This record gives sequence, C-alpha cells and structure tokens, in this order.
Amino acid sequence: MATVIRIYPEAGDAGIGPHLEFNLSDFGGQLPNTGDLIIQPRTHGQPNGEVWEVATRYFDPGPGFDAGACLHVIVRARAMTPAERALHEGLSPALPA
Repeated sequence: MATVIRIYPEAGDAGIGPHLEFNLSDFGGQLPNTGDLIIQPRTHGQPNGEVWEVATRYFDPGPGFDAGACLHVIVRARAMTPAERALHEGLSPALPA
C-alpha cells in the first residue's frame, strides 16, 4: 500500500474539519512539511481560493512494513494574495512597469 496524506483544515472551536486524502505523487513526491504553503486543492477555476499553511504533521506508521502508513497534516486557511491567485490560475504575476 502507498502512503496516504490526509489534510485537515483547522475549524476554530470544533478543532479540525473533514479531511481530504491524497497520495505522495499528488505532491510531486514530497511530503508536506510544517510551514509549507499549499494552494487549496480541487479549486481551479474558482475565484476565491485559499492557501493552506501546514501547521502540524502527525505520522501514523501503520502496523508493519508497507502496511498503509498515513501522514495527518493540519493546515490553517487564509485568502490568496493576488500573486498566489495568479499562480493558481497558471499565470505569471505582472511585472512592475
């Protein structure tokens, strides 16, 4: 089995919200690390996307070798900046004149 990456947005007093599941290839073979910024997945074409900052990671190695390890990632959401929105839309941010 492959490593599962579960991303949980913080949800105020409720703790964490429902998770989204990914695999390592969804992140280009890199595990999300504390401080990394993730453009909110599955929101292409939506004008008000968010950026998630990785706050904490929890490793759950599973019961044995290659037996379905899981990385739980807690993220904090915020609105995208104009430059981040341009990245999300696949555009280069405008250069100053």
